[in-house]
Amino acid sequence: AAIGVYPSDTSSEKDIINDKNIYKLSIQAKISSAKINNNTVIRSRKNGDVYRQGGMTRKVKKLIQSLKLPKAETDILPFIESDGEIIYVPYFNPADSAQPDGKNDLTVVYFIDRSEK
Repeated sequence: AAIGVYPSDTSSEKDIINDKNIYKLSIQAKISSAKINNNTVIRSRKNGDVYRQGGMTRKVKKLIQSLKLPKAETDILPFIESDGEIIYVPYFNPADSAQPDGKNDLTVVYFIDRSEK
């Protein structure tokens, strides 16, 4: 699995999204660049994680269970956290605080090669 973050509307983003093999095996989302700072990390799930999305706070464990993905895949899902808040989880829309504004958005591309199992 891999995750990449690219400035939206750049040649890097377009090259990746236009690669048909990547496109079919990836999940893309746009997030606000204003949420990315020196305290932004990519990490795995921790007990008690919550995700604020759509005006509701949900437990990450229940969100992931709703996907019905194989455990091997859920164990490696990367989360983007900024200032102690999870702002992106693959398969879900960005957190309320990281919604794109159309100005300086970033494109997050999550890629998993299911043939590696």
